[in-house]
Amino acid sequence: MATLNEISYSILSQCYNFDISDDIDVDLDWIYYQIATIRNKILNQEIYNIEQRTDIYKYQDRINCVPVECVDIAECCDITVDCNIRKVVLPTRILLPDYATVQTVDRKIYFEYADPFLINYYMQRRLRVTLGYWYNEKNNLYLVTDLPNIEVISLYGIFEDPSKLSKIKSCKNLPCYDVNENEYSIEAKHIPFVEQYVVSLIRNSLTNVKDLSNNALDDAINTIRGDMETLSNQLNSIGQKTK
Repeated sequence: MATLNEISYSILSQCYNFDISDDIDVDLDWIYYQIATIRNKILNQEIYNIEQRTDIYKYQDRINCVPVECVDIAECCDITVDCNIRKVVLPTRILLPDYATVQTVDRKIYFEYADPFLINYYMQRRLRVTLGYWYNEKNNLYLVTDLPNIEVISLYGIFEDPSKLSKIKSCKNLPCYDVNENEYSIEAKHIPFVEQYVVSLIRNSLTNVKDLSNNALDDAINTIRGDMETLSNQLNSIGQKTK
């Protein structure tokens, strides 16, 4: 497998004929975003394919020793249980929370994902299947549990943009994600298509913004639309190719 930066520099090499200088016109963060966008489109197609569904775990990332903070009761007004509520503010959304895992750092205690409107009912059960529940709203993850002294958690899931996980610091004060070290969470067989897609985006941008006078702007926009329609058709057929 490849890291995010390896995929990104492979894309840049193809765009600049393997002559990458410091004054290139493309921002790496923009490339990270485009890679994540096309990756999520592929993932969205595969979750509806029963034969491919087991492979979606290859899209997961683990971030360990993530600090949590106490939540003001007013922030969770729908939850009235007499227990501790903690929150993690994530830099990117969790996709498919049903496939995510929240646990203690030693990975001995798992918390179950639940609809927040059902947590009051679950916590009042005489017999529970878990020691706590979690749910997410946008970029916020909430943990509801009777367990005291939980200051950090481990999180394993599919994230909208894995590169943004670098903004989270672990207990050792190191980024939880390193674009140079972590394998990018995508199936290896899809990397060539992702590269081709982003290379086409960059080449179209570099080619069509050179002359935007008179009718050239309209011509450039029409060309980009045509090229993107072609790429979109290729993407829509990727599910059939991977069956």
